[in-house]
Amino acid sequence: MKKLIVISFYQDRTPEYLYRLLNCLHSYKDDILVVMNEASGRAAPSGLGDITLLSNPNIGMNIGAWDRGFREFPDKDLYIFLQDECFLKQKGFLEAIVKRFESDKSLGMLGESLNLKWKNSWLSLRQSGFNCLAEDHFIDGIPARRVDCYLEQMKSWGIAPGNSGSHLRSLVWSFPGEVLRRLGGFPLGKNRGECIAAEIAVARAVVSLGYKFDQISEVPFYYFGHSEWRSDGVSKVTA
Repeated sequence: MKKLIVISFYQDRTPEYLYRLLNCLHSYKDDILVVMNEASGRAAPSGLGDITLLSNPNIGMNIGAWDRGFREFPDKDLYIFLQDECFLKQKGFLEAIVKRFESDKSLGMLGESLNLKWKNSWLSLRQSGFNCLAEDHFIDGIPARRVDCYLEQMKSWGIAPGNSGSHLRSLVWSFPGEVLRRLGGFPLGKNRGECIAAEIAVARAVVSLGYKFDQISEVPFYYFGHSEWRSDGVSKVTA
């Protein structure tokens, strides 16, 4: 099986988290690609050893870095996408992912954290407190409410939103290569609102292709944790 682990990294962030993650994944180093979204400030991380580093324009945040990794190596059988702020909690993540995909061919996407707060109809979400005005959310350059912004952005990408906003947080994602090639990579947001729309849009695109998405384990953040998120997946640590 040809596999690729793509780790996103932002150049202006300290590489300490990245080094921690790479140390945990040392046995997979031949299958790892680090994609750095460029910024003015810090130098590129120098402690990567033999691991390949690609520089990428800072577009689309981590999803943009992941998309670049896929487009550089579009022929893999399995893709695992991680943020550098992730850390390994349990061994056996690769075996667990492969087993899930092999045992259920209707699965097209796996991750560590389902966003259950958005597992409601779009009508319900539009009428909820989630549909508030937020910073960096626009429609045609005009400040817009969150849900309206996401729906309009998905429409512009030609992605059907389906019946609900259910999705996997873009912290850890995995796809069979065949599914990711059918998706054609990921949509890229130009600002915060569009990047959140992209996070939702990928899961909705998977569903529109006739696949399902799910957590790797019933327990969120079972194999990989994230420095900003509580282990129960309910909210960020600082929320």
